[in-house]
Amino acid sequence: GSSKIAAFDIDGTLITTQSGRVFPKDEHDWRIIYSEVPGKLKKLVEDGFKLVLITNQAGIAKGKLTIEQFSGKVVRILTRLGVNATVFVSTAETGYFRKPRPGIWEWLETSGNSGVKVVREESFYCGDAAGREAGWTGGKKKDFSCSDRLFAENIGVKFVTPEEFFLGNK
Repeated sequence: GSSKIAAFDIDGTLITTQSGRVFPKDEHDWRIIYSEVPGKLKKLVEDGFKLVLITNQAGIAKGKLTIEQFSGKVVRILTRLGVNATVFVSTAETGYFRKPRPGIWEWLETSGNSGVKVVREESFYCGDAAGREAGWTGGKKKDFSCSDRLFAENIGVKFVTPEEFFLGNK
C-alpha cells in the first residue's frame, strides 16, 4: 500500500491496438502506446507511488473475451512494461463499480491498499476518455466519452491525459 496512488486506464492510455483498429481483434492485438510509458511508470514506483490500473471491460460480460484471456493480456502488458500493478476491472455494462462511478476507487481505499490511507491530493488518474473534441491535436478523432475525466472528478483526484503525462503535451 501507499498513500500516493498513480492510477491509469489501460486501452488508449498505456496500450493501443497493434492492428490499428479501434477495438482489438483479440487479446494479442496490442502494443505499448508510447515508448515513454515503461520509464515513466518505473519512475512513479521509485517515487513511492502505488500503480493501479482501472479499466471498464464490458466485452467480458458480452462474451467477446473471457476473464482468463483478459488476465493473460494484463500479465503480458505488465511484463512488457516491467512493473507490478494492482488491477481493477469492471466487467459490467452498468453499475457502481464502472467508471465514471466511484465504486472501484472506494474499494481500493477501504480494502485494496493494505490498510494505508490514500491521500487524494497526492494521487492522480490518467485516462484517454477526456471529452476532447475532434481535431484536438493533429487530426485526432474526438474522444469516445469523458468517463475518465469524470471518474477523476468523482473521486477527487487530479486528472491527466496520456499525452500530458507521458509526452508532456498541454
